[in-house]
Amino acid sequence: MKTRTLLIIVMLLIVTSLLYAGDKYFFNNDELTGTWIIDSQTEQRVGLAEHAPKYIFYHWGYWEKFGKKEETDYVHRGTLQILDKWTDSKGNTLYKAVERNEDEPIGRYDFGRISKDGSRWEFAYSYSDFPTESDLNTENTYYLIYYRQE
Repeated sequence: MKTRTLLIIVMLLIVTSLLYAGDKYFFNNDELTGTWIIDSQTEQRVGLAEHAPKYIFYHWGYWEKFGKKEETDYVHRGTLQILDKWTDSKGNTLYKAVERNEDEPIGRYDFGRISKDGSRWEFAYSYSDFPTESDLNTENTYYLIYYRQE
């Protein structure tokens, strides 16, 4: 009986610590939830060979990429887990995240900014380390801009 009680207590402590860790170390994706369309200048600059013209994000961190803006069947899907999120002095939301595509053996690191009004999403990514705010520029091939579709 003592062993069983001890086992139940240990299990409760583990579950509680996991729930606490989830709240402490991961952030929700509310700002990204919705449909995003690539900026036309970004599309011309980087092309669409590797970059989807449309993303749909769900609040639990799941996304779908589409090969054309008008398509309804996704071509890739994956997850984005925000690891750090803050607000800058202009009211924009900045974040660091790890993104994983179901078709790729490795994940990628994202640094992003969502405008204060929630209409513009820009991010840079890398396969080796987190980009920084200075990577959010048009000279970076891995810098993309999307606009929220209403």
